[in-house]
Amino acid sequence: MSEPNLSLANLQTDAVRFLSKATIAASVAIALFVWAEGGHLAIALGGGALFSALAFLSTRLANQRLARITVSQALVGTAITMNAALIGNAMQLDSHMFYFAVLAMIVMTNGLRALLIAAATIAVHHVVLTLVFPHLVYPSQDLMLNIQRSVFHAVIVVIETGVLAYMIIRRTQTDAALAAAHAQAQDAIAQAQNALADAQAQRSAAEAALQEAERARMTSEQAHQATEAAHEQARVTEEEKRATEAAANQARSEREAQLQRLVSVFRHHLAQLATGDVSSRISQDLGPDYRDLRDSYNEACARLETALSEVQSQTETIQNQSREISSSANDLSGRTERQAATLAQIAASLDQLTRTIQSVARDSNDAQTLAETTSSDANEGTEIMTRAVRAMQEIESSSMEIQKITGVIDDIAFQTNLLALNAGVEAARAGEAGRGFAVVASEVRALAQRSSDAAREINGLINSSVTQVANGAKVVNQTGDALTGIQASVDKITSRLRSIAESTSDQSQGISEVNDAISKLEAVTQQNAAMFEETTAANGLLFKGTAELADLVATFNTSGVPSAGAPPSDFARPRLAS
Repeated sequence: MSEPNLSLANLQTDAVRFLSKATIAASVAIALFVWAEGGHLAIALGGGALFSALAFLSTRLANQRLARITVSQALVGTAITMNAALIGNAMQLDSHMFYFAVLAMIVMTNGLRALLIAAATIAVHHVVLTLVFPHLVYPSQDLMLNIQRSVFHAVIVVIETGVLAYMIIRRTQTDAALAAAHAQAQDAIAQAQNALADAQAQRSAAEAALQEAERARMTSEQAHQATEAAHEQARVTEEEKRATEAAANQARSEREAQLQRLVSVFRHHLAQLATGDVSSRISQDLGPDYRDLRDSYNEACARLETALSEVQSQTETIQNQSREISSSANDLSGRTERQAATLAQIAASLDQLTRTIQSVARDSNDAQTLAETTSSDANEGTEIMTRAVRAMQEIESSSMEIQKITGVIDDIAFQTNLLALNAGVEAARAGEAGRGFAVVASEVRALAQRSSDAAREINGLINSSVTQVANGAKVVNQTGDALTGIQASVDKITSRLRSIAESTSDQSQGISEVNDAISKLEAVTQQNAAMFEETTAANGLLFKGTAELADLVATFNTSGVPSAGAPPSDFARPRLAS
């Protein structure tokens, strides 16, 4: 059933919070009781934790009906946990009393649906477990006995549930009646307040009407008094009106006379002003009414005269300054032209000098190239001389070796000659038997003699070659030294030519920059000359304008102040440069 009013809803919310805390406390108490009785503590702890969490969750639900059902199921779960944890214990049957206590506690939520669902849960629990796991409900295993007990418990649960449901329904109806009575009382209070407000409004309107009537009465009295005062005022006003008309006619006549005189005086002085006489002043007395007008006219003429005098003075000053500017401009224009011609000559000379320096730079670069080529050739010649000296030294070394070999050959020939001589002596001793051997020994001796002579000739040739090679090596060394000196000189010349070429290039670049600057300066000078010509022409126009202004100002009479007049004949006319 839906909550009829806010008060019942608050009570139901408080009941959910209370039963949530009661479920947690009951879970702790059941665990302690099971532990004390020696029951299954694991079942007590597991079931207690599960249903305590479910009870805590019920306080976080936004739907209050679902919250009431959830906390009711948590309470029923604690009873089921206690019943199951006391398996085989003598207190298991007595634990069924907790189911009836749970149903009574659920009435606090004033939720009929929560009560019926809790009773149905208890009934289903007993029926299913009695048939499947009877030891979780009753200590006895006798099925018929357990069924009888379940039926007995079911009857008690139905009776208790019916009574509790009736109490919830009656309480709901009572709350609805109280809510209706409260609403009617609120309506009556609102109607009474509206009636009181209407009465106060009517009272205020009556007081306002009374005040309006009082103001109307006072207004009527004031109007009556005003009417009487108006009659009296009308009588007095008629007399004053006749006197006022007479005074007005007299004043009008006097004003017309003064105005006629004013027009005559201003006509005369304006005619003088029209002829250019700004020294005209009104000295007649025009009366107090037109004294300000006379003073304003005189002040305007005085200011105009002062302005014209100042214009005349400034015109003369401008003419004098214009003549000076024209003279200075002509002089400066001539100087500028001469300066431009001089700059043109300087530019031509610098151009010629630039070409000359560029030619010198090119010749220096060519000379540097030739010097570098000569240095390279000298370096190669030095290397060739070095290799030639090394080759001659090797030839000299080889000649010395050959000389040693020829010495050995000479020694061998000498020994062979001695052996041949001994062989001839022995052959002579042998007589006829050694004659052939003597011939051979003679030939061997002759051959040894020729070998010795050839060795001496070769040795002489080798000595001569060694001497010539030594002389050639000396000459080659001297040539190498000369080439080295030539290379050093060529390197110095190359370095100096390189410096000259770089300096010449820098000078050429610098002169080119100077030439460019002179060209720009010449162009600026030409522009200045043209500008001076334009300035001279503009100054002539300015002088002509000041002369015309002086002629215009001369038409005015300014109390004897001399006019600017026409421009003097000695004005230096602008000279246009060719």
